[in-house]
Amino acid sequence: MGTAVGIQYNFVSTTQQAPLGFKLKRVDPDNPDRGEQEWIYVKANVALAAGNVCMRASGEPKYEVRKSLVGGCPPGSVCGVAQHTIAQDSYGFILRSGIGNVLPDGAATIVINEGLMPSNGTAGTAEAAGATQTAAVFGWALATASGGAVTQCVISCQG
Repeated sequence: MGTAVGIQYNFVSTTQQAPLGFKLKRVDPDNPDRGEQEWIYVKANVALAAGNVCMRASGEPKYEVRKSLVGGCPPGSVCGVAQHTIAQDSYGFILRSGIGNVLPDGAATIVINEGLMPSNGTAGTAEAAGATQTAAVFGWALATASGGAVTQCVISCQG
C-alpha cells in the first residue's frame, strides 16, 4: 500500500504525474490502528500549507484547488485538506478522508469532538461548527486547539 501510478501520497511535482481526481488509499505503517486514509491528486491554484482546507477553484470542474473561501464555502464543497506544502501551480495529494491535521482560524478555538467547517474569518482554515452540531461539517476535532496551530482531526470531505 502507499503507491499508485508510481507515486507516493506525499510526492509533489511541477508536472502532472496522474489524472486529477485520482484517489490513493493507504494505511500509515507507523500508525495502522488509525485506519485507512484516502488521498486525492490535485493541482494547486494557490500555494497550500499543511493544514489548509481546500475546495475546487471557482467554476472549475477538474480538481484544481484553492484555499477555502472566507464566508462563502459550504462544508460540502471541501475536497480535502493539505497535509504538506504544495506550491502554486504544482501537483500533489491532499487528504480526502482519514485522520490528519487541520489548521484552525487564528481567532478560533476548536474543542475536542467539535465538528469542523471552513472558517468565516481566514481562507484555508477551519472553525467549530457550533455546539448544536446542526451545520454540515467536513470533519471533527480529535484534540483542542487555538491560535492557528494545526490540530489532529478526522477528515471526511465530499467536494
